[in-house]
Amino acid sequence: MHHCGLGRVLYLPPSVQTAGTKSVLYDFVENTASDESSWNKIQHLKEDFFSIEDQVAWERWLLSHHLSFLLWLLAIDELTLCELEAVDVPTRITRIERVGTYLNGYGAALTYARMITQEQYAQQIRPFMNQYYPGFSATWAEDYQILKRKIGIILRDDTLGRSVRASFRETVQEHIRTAQDLVPSGPSLLKEILAANSDSLPALGASHFAYDSLFLVRRCRVPKIALATQLSYRVAATARDVQSRPLPDHVDPKAATHLIIVLQRAAASAWAARTTSTSTSAATSVDT
Repeated sequence: MHHCGLGRVLYLPPSVQTAGTKSVLYDFVENTASDESSWNKIQHLKEDFFSIEDQVAWERWLLSHHLSFLLWLLAIDELTLCELEAVDVPTRITRIERVGTYLNGYGAALTYARMITQEQYAQQIRPFMNQYYPGFSATWAEDYQILKRKIGIILRDDTLGRSVRASFRETVQEHIRTAQDLVPSGPSLLKEILAANSDSLPALGASHFAYDSLFLVRRCRVPKIALATQLSYRVAATARDVQSRPLPDHVDPKAATHLIIVLQRAAASAWAARTTSTSTSAATSVDT
């Protein structure tokens, strides 16, 4: 796998509908020594494949979405392991607390997405998405719809749900703040985000493909270590951006520093999970 691909293209496992059931599988492949070596390389790349100096608005938008996608998948995996593994309550609580860390990281990724201006969104981001695929919508993110369903299941458990309830609600509010900050006078983005957080059925087929392809997502079987390594690289790229480039006037420097701390905490949690996980299956099941 070429380093440029590792640095810029995001590799995520495909979801597969299982025949005769209502379940969806995330098709992971088991880690091998070769996988460990190959995917670990991404952490040591010196090149920055996000051209933030040249295309600041789009690159920040792309990078913030990559962070979000990885954190969604990591949270989904932990939620599923809680259901599949026969473990004691403390272990389940530890997994759910990890989900809370990933959701906090997702909130930080949304804060990073707001490091573009209203003018940049109106003149660069939105026109590009509409030209790429007319009607492009946040509701086409299949992984987020799956995450919502998994969170809904865990919230029914008072003991486990307590750990993620506040974190999930905060991410919804961060999502809405993103719309209000970037499009203060127009309802279109806000309507999309509210729809994405509703209980309506997600878009299927071509819409999912369009969403993935715009954000340079390639669906293929990957080991779970791929999530941790790709997240680590992108958190490092985000930190370089925040720490070395001028921030827009509307961005609070303290908030920018804090979002990096939260993202780094999520990346560290992903690595801790990788070293302690005892997954019972290479495929992660998702109830629908």
